[in-house]
Amino acid sequence: MSILELNKPNTSLKFKHFLLDADNLKEYESLIKCVTEGTQLSLLDYVTKEFNKLCTDVHHTTYQVVFGPVSAHLEIVSASETWAQFDGSSLHNSDLPDYSFSPQEYITQIGQYLLELPQHLEPFLFKENPALTCALKAIDQEYADAPDREGALAQIFLQKVARGICNSFAEKVLSISTLSQPASRQLSHDINYLNNILQDLGITMSENLQQLLALLKIPPDQYQVQSIGYSAKYVAGIRQIRHLMSN
Repeated sequence: MSILELNKPNTSLKFKHFLLDADNLKEYESLIKCVTEGTQLSLLDYVTKEFNKLCTDVHHTTYQVVFGPVSAHLEIVSASETWAQFDGSSLHNSDLPDYSFSPQEYITQIGQYLLELPQHLEPFLFKENPALTCALKAIDQEYADAPDREGALAQIFLQKVARGICNSFAEKVLSISTLSQPASRQLSHDINYLNNILQDLGITMSENLQQLLALLKIPPDQYQVQSIGYSAKYVAGIRQIRHLMSN
């Protein structure tokens, strides 16, 4: 005899009244109501919630560990001495194309780190691992919607790291106190180098960093006109950093 048959109103068996106290009887009646009325019910809501929180915390810690070396390299972006060395540079003031310049060491180290990151992730995310897949899909919708193919979850993690790098880079750029025209050209080359690295990884550089790159490349005498259409925050920020006059 099933639990639903035992619960029929006309049944002569009333075991529930003998076996359950008032509180448990109330929970029992609620369960029966959910089952008979087809209400969606999860008996493991608390466990699921704790599992999701644990997965999120572990993922956050892992992300912080991976992002740590990049964050250290980006610290020098806002330092004035990083860009003062290019003031008066005849090379950067010349009409040479961008590929004639070399990216600075901080950004090449970040690029090398990013290119090596998939190799470090391979034992965990590029091989079949049902337990890890389940844990990642519990973190957020981006992982949950990942296609069911090898390396898809690793690509999402790389995208998250890249997004963090771009956002942090953009913040550091906007915190620079001053940039001469030669220094602006060098910074734009550094950002473009990062863009090339991300493209090699199949990742698109963030919109905010793309806008900053474009604004840094605009000649001073054309800034007022060519900056139209970009974010007002970034237009004003780069204008102030480059000490450009506004009409």
